Amino acid sequence: MSYATGTADTRETLLDLFRAFAAGSGWTVNKFDTKNTGKILHLQKTGATMTLYACLRSLYYENLPGLLTNDFAGIVVSMSSGYDSALDVTNQPGAPVKLSNASQWYAARISGFNPVSKYWFYSSSTPVEFLAMVVMLPNLTFRHIIIGEFDKYDDTILKGCFFFGSEGLEDGADTLPFDYQRHLAPNYGTSYAMINADERDGWWCPEGYDDVGNSFGLLGGCINSGFMDEVLIANSLNEFSNASALVSSNMFIRAQTGMWAHAGFIPCLRFGKRTAYLVDTVYPLGTDDWMAFPLYNQSSQYAMVYKKEV
Repeated sequence: MSYATGTADTRETLLDLFRAFAAGSGWTVNKFDTKNTGKILHLQKTGATMTLYACLRSLYYENLPGLLTNDFAGIVVSMSSGYDSALDVTNQPGAPVKLSNASQWYAARISGFNPVSKYWFYSSSTPVEFLAMVVMLPNLTFRHIIIGEFDKYDDTILKGCFFFGSEGLEDGADTLPFDYQRHLAPNYGTSYAMINADERDGWWCPEGYDDVGNSFGLLGGCINSGFMDEVLIANSLNEFSNASALVSSNMFIRAQTGMWAHAGFIPCLRFGKRTAYLVDTVYPLGTDDWMAFPLYNQSSQYAMVYKKEV
């Protein structure tokens, strides 16, 4: 199974549908159960270079460390380096942030929906693992959650996976995965990556902090680092065809010299101008089909463009 679409009346129904979709795409469901005000879902799959452990949890205004009780209702996402059935989503072994600082944890999230006007699920195992959900709400805003690996640039990159959960806006600006300029401290990243390269092995987020307050800023964004930002923003629409080039979701790591180096890319994800695409429309490109969705709403600059496999 690699593509599905439909509607859901609650966050918990959406998670259950996503559970079934992931299982049909070859993921092992380690756990799907009630947790406080919502549901908790643990997934696992062996990827090209590592085993992926993904955790999603729905919440309804729970009293969490670092948050007010009325701060958040929705779904949070995290990944880890292992699975322990007795532990919560972000207290899993090797998770990049811990529940002790929920203000970091809940940044990777999609919020505020009952019901879901429509959802779209995507998955792929070629050449690396990719699992995503896009949600459209009744007010015509969009949410995105992505879990997967990135395709390595070369053999010096030993392994790598990532997760992204976003409502699309941070400080009123579009927020793309690994968006370097939008995630300057103290704003915690909505995307994290596990990477083993250049003598670094661990979780990183764009110019952020880990759960004990250490600054790292080693992993670069794919759009708003200067040389990529200009590629997308300067890519005006063709006035005759309304066409817009698809920009690869590249990932960069800052080397110890301070220079940026290409680490890899996400094969099933592209970016483009939001105004060039219609929602829920298939766009052929060579032998592949792609579907585009606003990052947040019809006023967003960018579209997230997903490869549709059948």
